[in-house]
Amino acid sequence: MGLFDKFRKSKVKRNEKDIFMKFADHDVVRTLIDFPDENIKKGETGTVVMPFSNHHEAYEVECVNDDGTTRAMVTILPEHIEEVHW
Repeated sequence: MGLFDKFRKSKVKRNEKDIFMKFADHDVVRTLIDFPDENIKKGETGTVVMPFSNHHEAYEVECVNDDGTTRAMVTILPEHIEEVHW
């Protein structure tokens, strides 16, 4: 983790407690499991388009085709993705 990465991550308030999100908008992530209903395989990459923290931490991740069109939008728990560092 780089020096400024901890400052870049989202911080969301809920019930007077600070909740620190593992990923932020526009982070590129890699799936750690298959999502057969969405035809997403383990190891595919996507972009976080929206973090959620209402009841559980989760992320809306967009996976695209080679031409840039959206292939799938999947809501994923943080333990099922990892950040891609280029």
